Amino acid sequence: MARRKLTWKKGYTPKPWPRNPMQKLYEDYFNFHFTNQLTPKGRNGCYICYEVQRNNSPISKGVFENQFYPKKRVHAEICFLNWFKEVILEQTPGSGEEYDITWYMSWSPCVECAKQVAEFLNTHKHVRLRMTFSRLYHSNKPEYRQGLRSLAGPRAELTVMSPEDFTCCWTTFVAPQEALFPPRSNLDDLVFSLGLTWSKLNKNSEKLSKMLEDILLESEQLKTDSTSLNNRSLLETEECLYPKIYTTNFHNQPFAPGLNNTYLCFQVEKKKYNFLKPCYQGIFRNQPSYLQYIYPVEPLHAEECFLSWFNDKYPSPHAGYRVTWYMSWSPCFECAEEVVSFLGERENVTLSIFASRLYKCDDQDQQEGLRLLDQAGAEVAMMSPEDFEYCWDNFVDNGGMSFRYWKGIRRNYYALDDELKEIVCRG
Repeated sequence: MARRKLTWKKGYTPKPWPRNPMQKLYEDYFNFHFTNQLTPKGRNGCYICYEVQRNNSPISKGVFENQFYPKKRVHAEICFLNWFKEVILEQTPGSGEEYDITWYMSWSPCVECAKQVAEFLNTHKHVRLRMTFSRLYHSNKPEYRQGLRSLAGPRAELTVMSPEDFTCCWTTFVAPQEALFPPRSNLDDLVFSLGLTWSKLNKNSEKLSKMLEDILLESEQLKTDSTSLNNRSLLETEECLYPKIYTTNFHNQPFAPGLNNTYLCFQVEKKKYNFLKPCYQGIFRNQPSYLQYIYPVEPLHAEECFLSWFNDKYPSPHAGYRVTWYMSWSPCFECAEEVVSFLGERENVTLSIFASRLYKCDDQDQQEGLRLLDQAGAEVAMMSPEDFEYCWDNFVDNGGMSFRYWKGIRRNYYALDDELKEIVCRG
């Protein structure tokens, strides 16, 4: 029986069958397989360009691809894990070694590979892995999205390849003699002679990054939702906000479509002899309407959750307290009325509210709610860049990372602050 002749893609030259791991990747292979088009055709293989460090010292780098012969197909991720365990771990004497691995991948892992990589990391606590993908594999399918979420954790970092990652991968594994990855020279209209376009490198990277962020955010959102018990939304201090939850929901862009949750980071201090003693801090969020079957009554807004909790925990009407709120949205009109009523009953409580964004600031009722708060003696202000940094340091599980100001954070603050002052002054 005649052997079927392989048909090769345009611009893709067949090479001798490689052995894993390879030292480098052919240029046309990289151009073909690592293109970050959202839905490219014919890219059925997966390539991993890897770097391994032991105790912060480089010890190995190379390229793995899917194994098709001689027996059964093995995905590149599993080929790497097998090699790493046999070559690196078993041949390294002594204990206490720490390993940092970086993968530059043409595709994100499939469900089964994600599962095996997660199991490997769980059983090898001394290994950290950074995975950066050119594209997301079946990102619209729930099981593949869940596979990526199962990987995300303290020992694994998941990102989409940025232009800088493409440059690093190109100069390290493809063409070390060239200073820059070719598309960097003209990102807007460069087209390779091979017929492959990189003109949307930046745009595609941004789109894919947003898709990955949404996938991972689903997991963090579910973890946050699961803490809502007994008609409460309090997250204890040791269960701070996840970084992506914070940076997404507290971003002070003037318009934030799709951000329907309100997060309230609070601090309670007791007044005693002209001194303030910290009592408690934590985080509330509005109880999601899609989990309303959990609650015995209608789901509460974050402000209502706090007021209910505070009245239960600090029932004494005589002790003095200072309460500070850092909120992703300013209070709605109904919550503003609740807060005004609370302050009228608890004259021993002073309240400062710092909001990241203004909720429906063009609505007359919402504007009236802000004026009511001001008239009731509450301090109402917009969060400054320094406030965002303070919240990052005190309410976010940041892993020791410093807060990075996003683009426009101060400009947005000034614009929102002017708008708030104008609203309050109209009263």
